[in-house]
Amino acid sequence: MIEVTGLSSVTDTTESLRVSGLGDARLLVVSCLREQFTEISESDPIRGLKSQKCELRAERDARKAEIEILKAFGDKMGDKPNVTPDQANTFVNTLFEKTLACAETVKALDDEIAGIKRKIDKAESEKAGSAFVKAVITIVADDDGPARLKLTYRQSQFTTYPSFPR
Repeated sequence: MIEVTGLSSVTDTTESLRVSGLGDARLLVVSCLREQFTEISESDPIRGLKSQKCELRAERDARKAEIEILKAFGDKMGDKPNVTPDQANTFVNTLFEKTLACAETVKALDDEIAGIKRKIDKAESEKAGSAFVKAVITIVADDDGPARLKLTYRQSQFTTYPSFPR
């Protein structure tokens, strides 16, 4: 029995596998199996990118919450009768600067998240053609001797569509 592993996951496993050869061996069975890949590697780059994306989203959400807290505090500040115009003006300027800085940070984080999303999409599309198919070829021979086998297979036709940031 001969196992050929590492065939592309887009290999047509139903009809495309052909084995031809020379020698005293006889071909008994040829099968093509799609392996189910269930183990997740800790070093998987997609996993690391998704983790990084989660961290950036959490930071972005915290910055957005900071903006809302500042606005809410400003609303309460306006209700206080003992606030002088100078204090109010200083607070408004500080609020404006902090809100603007947070908004810029949120924008930068959104851009970084979009970049990571593109890297994840690229890695996942590359993984789509990864090696998850194997051919199992069973041969028998009456005598020991050399045999030359040739494996031919066709890949399935598929269409990919660009993914857009969510």
